[in-house]
Amino acid sequence: MTRRKSTTRTAPANTSFPPVAAGKASSTNRLRQVLLASLIGVYVATPLIPSEAAADYGSGIPLVMLLWIIAIIWLAQGMLRGQLELRFEPVGTVFMFLAGWLAVSAIVMAPYGAPRPAINMLWEWTAYVIGFRMCLQLIRSAVEARAVCAVMISLAVALSTYGAFQFAVSLPSQRARYFDATVAARAEIRKNAGIHAAEGSPRIDHFEQRLLSVEPMGTFSLANSLAAFLVPWLIVTLGILLHIGFRRTGERGRLAGILVVLTMIGGCLLFTKSRAGLLAAITGSILMVGMQWRELPAKFWRVAIATFSVLAVITGTATGIGGLDLEVFSEAPKSLRYRFEYWQATWQLIADHPWFGCGLGNFQEYYLQYKLPQASEEIKDPHNFLLETWATGGIPASIALIGMLILFLWCCRRGPRAESQAVGERTTETASRETVQQEIRCVYGGAAAGLLFALPLSVLAGFMLPLEFFAVTIVPAGLCLWILYDWVCQGELPRATTVVAVCMSLVSLTFTGGIGYPGVAGSVWLLMAISLCGQHENLALTLHPLRRTRLVVSVLLVATLFLACYLTAYQPVLSGKDHWDAEHWNELAAKQFDQWLASGEDADFSDFEYNLGMMLRRDAHSPNALRQAGLWYLLAGIKANAPAHLQKSVEHMSRAVQLYPSSSAMQADYAWSLQLVGRAEEAARAAATSLQLDHLNPHAELKLQQRRLFDEPPAGAFPGLQITPAGQSVDQCMMRLRNG
Repeated sequence: MTRRKSTTRTAPANTSFPPVAAGKASSTNRLRQVLLASLIGVYVATPLIPSEAAADYGSGIPLVMLLWIIAIIWLAQGMLRGQLELRFEPVGTVFMFLAGWLAVSAIVMAPYGAPRPAINMLWEWTAYVIGFRMCLQLIRSAVEARAVCAVMISLAVALSTYGAFQFAVSLPSQRARYFDATVAARAEIRKNAGIHAAEGSPRIDHFEQRLLSVEPMGTFSLANSLAAFLVPWLIVTLGILLHIGFRRTGERGRLAGILVVLTMIGGCLLFTKSRAGLLAAITGSILMVGMQWRELPAKFWRVAIATFSVLAVITGTATGIGGLDLEVFSEAPKSLRYRFEYWQATWQLIADHPWFGCGLGNFQEYYLQYKLPQASEEIKDPHNFLLETWATGGIPASIALIGMLILFLWCCRRGPRAESQAVGERTTETASRETVQQEIRCVYGGAAAGLLFALPLSVLAGFMLPLEFFAVTIVPAGLCLWILYDWVCQGELPRATTVVAVCMSLVSLTFTGGIGYPGVAGSVWLLMAISLCGQHENLALTLHPLRRTRLVVSVLLVATLFLACYLTAYQPVLSGKDHWDAEHWNELAAKQFDQWLASGEDADFSDFEYNLGMMLRRDAHSPNALRQAGLWYLLAGIKANAPAHLQKSVEHMSRAVQLYPSSSAMQADYAWSLQLVGRAEEAARAAATSLQLDHLNPHAELKLQQRRLFDEPPAGAFPGLQITPAGQSVDQCMMRLRNG
């Protein structure tokens, strides 16, 4: 729903506001600017909270709630003025269908997987739509559109600066603190990082390998996510350089400043070693230069040579100090092969779940059922934005996403290229200086509020933003805003620039994935909205004006959805007692099992089994949850000398193997459980399968000779409950079972 345009002939053709009394128009515009500032604050804060935790931990839910509040206020003021109507706007309407179908998919598939991540991602996708539609409604002038881009470029500079700080200071300090610590201190560090595994576990090896990596991650959890965020704003910065810097005289200082901004973002992108990010940045740069080839002045080449020289120095320096190496390029074929393995398994998942997919937030657990034996990672997404949407939402979701992107390009191609015709109801030339400054203050103020509120919001989400981030980044970000201020006031942002930025962001996401990460995907939706601002008014079709009664119904509907978001996501996630979360029940089951080990009371074991049953219902498609259940029953059977418990262990391990058939370690655990209940022939077959899978896996860190059954500590999981022969690796145990 959008605001109703005036039918008065004297009103501008593309204005969004009907002619009203001056005082009323002024109050409405003030409210719009407050809501716009709040919206920009959300967009600034989103990348500062780890987006990769959005599904499992609901880290983005507080920001989702803020977007719902913005939407409710906007609808409520429209209701009071009676100025809303039911509209059909192509891109936004398809976007709403996409999010709606994904919500249906999440609801349908949640009982068969994990409800908590499904619920969290359901609300994240509704937030995508709200943010997109609010941008179309609230960005009303070219100055505001440029100010929003300037803010996001400054945020990219801040994250690039923080990335450089991580590379030079914080990451070396973290490595030294961990590897110089005692064994007990290392275990405590891993525990604080959420790694609960015994010594020698591949999870620990993976954690230590991540710790040894030199790639900056900024406020993200992955270097590829940081790169995916930087790419579109690098392209927009280059567009500013091409369309503004080279066409004006007497601005050498500003031009040099823009070059510094471009170099900072590009330098950090190099340090991330993201091949997809570099490919997208290079491709986008070639496209931007190619579109302006004949219009570029002679001095462009001098500046271009200087820029590439600076980047060459940065590249050489990074290579010399270990921040960049030839493996970034030499290992590209291997990286691409890994992605083909991910995509092959994903296609099998899609074939088995064509209509609803596996549901939002549940890709990883379903993927394990199709994972190839030679594949290395238990990935959270297929490293491809289209396949991710297809796998989690089925065929309708993929068609909607493709249709949305095609409509976006069609609308942008059909619309005017000049931003003054595309965004808002007036040009910069007709605006008073006071109005321009007021619009800039609105956007910049929202950005500052978003930066300040990111700290408490990160604490609320459970991922505190380091204070050193503010100390390192505020000055560079402020200087970037100052450098871009003149462009914001008097510059130009052609539609082609934002369209190319969107396309290059999607190129990056084609090989890294991340469409479900709010900090990454938010830039895509924001740039799409900026590209369409104003143009959506020309393409919109009025279906039916909404009367005041129906306006009230609309507001109540949105308020109901807001309440549903609060009750199903915000309140349970922040309370720490989330009954939809498998981890909550896992912790209770572990605590009750330890209590039973100490007491031996039947009542304690009954409580344990209840909590375990709830855990398995809340993570119904997880082989790892079933494996944990199998281990608990195995230990219970050994302690109590209870064949029934051992039989339940076999049943859970059998189901785990069905859901993760390519895991040599899972097969080995199953084989050992079989031999403990006296099923020697079946144990021998399972052991042979485990060794065969181990032979197919080329990754040394996952080889069975490096592991122990159930990843058990050498001294046993619990005193007196040694499951496997002391000192023997998994492959030794499996050869023993296979050979009888």
